[in-house]
Amino acid sequence: MKGSSFLLAVALVPAAPLPPAGRAAVPPVPAQFEWRQPILDDARAGERFRVRITGDIYDGCVEGPAVDLRVFDAADRVWPCIVWCEPPPRTVAVPLRARVLNLSTTEPPGTLRLDVQLDPSTAQHRPVHTAVRILLRGDDWIRPVTIQGADEEGEWATVAAGHILRLPHEGDRVQSELVRYSPADFPRLRIRIGPDARRVGEPPSLDRLEVLPAPAGAADPPLEIVKWTPLTPPTDRPMWQSLLFDTGIRTTPLHLIEIEAAGEYARPVIVWAATHPTGQWMLAASESIHRVRTQMSARVNVAGGGRYWRIDIFRGDDPPLADVRVRAWRRVAWLVIEPLADGPAVLHYGAADVRAPEHDLSRRLEASAIANLPIRELGTRERNPRHRPGAVSGGSSAVAVLMVGVAATAILAVIIRLLRPPVGAEETPARRSQRKRGN
Repeated sequence: MKGSSFLLAVALVPAAPLPPAGRAAVPPVPAQFEWRQPILDDARAGERFRVRITGDIYDGCVEGPAVDLRVFDAADRVWPCIVWCEPPPRTVAVPLRARVLNLSTTEPPGTLRLDVQLDPSTAQHRPVHTAVRILLRGDDWIRPVTIQGADEEGEWATVAAGHILRLPHEGDRVQSELVRYSPADFPRLRIRIGPDARRVGEPPSLDRLEVLPAPAGAADPPLEIVKWTPLTPPTDRPMWQSLLFDTGIRTTPLHLIEIEAAGEYARPVIVWAATHPTGQWMLAASESIHRVRTQMSARVNVAGGGRYWRIDIFRGDDPPLADVRVRAWRRVAWLVIEPLADGPAVLHYGAADVRAPEHDLSRRLEASAIANLPIRELGTRERNPRHRPGAVSGGSSAVAVLMVGVAATAILAVIIRLLRPPVGAEETPARRSQRKRGN
């Protein structure tokens, strides 16, 4: 009974209350971080600057630079900082006015042909276009596309050859609907959508077609090349050619991949990222590449991050691409820092239990101002000599000790109360005999 009462007492001790929602996070301490890099040259209070986020930093971060990075001064105060990279230009491609004049099936079986007429933007100017978006009905198809262009009375010239695809994947779908090509001003287009190599003879069913203009002349953000090592890929699946790469960095983002090969080809490409080569692969891009005569499209825009990268190239019944050359880039990223005092400071990262910082620096800075901030250099990455695995944020230890003490006191009080005989309880014969012997 006493044991049961003790367990009941423990179960009845109230859980420690959680901090109210919206309360500011407890500042981290340097001991939480595994890595550090000194910022070369002392800072001056209020004089903002930036440092470049390098591969060492990506490799040392646990959750990523936007969460991990902290700058401490000599007094262990945290300086406001934000991660920033120049955003890509925002371009909205409004489809050109185009009319489908003819829609028919041709040889080989399962091929759909479209004749398209573009309306002139003005009486004197023909619109310049760089891509065709083709949406078909259904949820599982891979189809080759050939695009030809011609003047009003001229001969047909090949503009592009590519693929469009839509594949189911773990409840979602992989989709690529654009065929890109060099800027052209042909007023007439002839588009052939070929049969799916996996389902010969099934004709495509067109949902919508759009001809897209050349994008505005905004410059792309600066990129830096990412070095990686080719690995032995997994066994190729039927109709697919796979390439595997290791960046050697725990989690690094990629934003552009360029794929070239020998000869002429037109292949759809799917790019995947993972933190481990046998772990879960996350979709990063689905595009189409081609080299047909003088036309070539080799760039694949990527959105994702990981150490390992897999590129799946659909080949159908064709042989794998030969002499494949692949390069990768990521956007240049910066850590913008606002010193709170004069003196040295050190960048820390590599903590698994910190929340993203909540500074308001991003609201107080314009992008144009960030691009003009002075650049400071970082020293060599080194292990943090103050690192203690399991260390908690400043102030948390005292709070934890206090909570444990309160809980222990509550448990002890309950136990004493349960062991004490109730007031006015009837005296048993055994207790009466014990009391008499004592007298």
